[in-house]
Amino acid sequence: MQFCTECWKEIEVAAGLCPYCGTDQNELGLEPFVRKLIRALHSPEPETPIRAAYVLGQLQASEAVPSLVEIVDGDSDPFIKASGIRALGAIGDHDAMTCLNRLRMFELGLVETRALQEALGLTRNVAPSET
Repeated sequence: MQFCTECWKEIEVAAGLCPYCGTDQNELGLEPFVRKLIRALHSPEPETPIRAAYVLGQLQASEAVPSLVEIVDGDSDPFIKASGIRALGAIGDHDAMTCLNRLRMFELGLVETRALQEALGLTRNVAPSET
């Protein structure tokens, strides 16, 4: 089994067309890599959006900012939200930083707060001898 990357329903691996939404699974191979990662942000399997956000941040894919902002604003999983925050910090363009600065006005959970501090460069790495 695999997930259709359009509707995210479980389908057979050999399915050429998704039986639920009709998306041609063979055409997905032609899609640009960054677009695939953006689509992966909406996967129901929680580790997939975390990995996708990380890679989008490393690629500094500014076209992913709107989708990352959606995750930061709307996802309830603190680890997915934190991955979106870190990716926005790595991208660092105007829209990403606007979102991050807006988050400073809200009370966030511990995981999200730490990610925001990292994304904004508000933390420092402490060497083991300093602890």
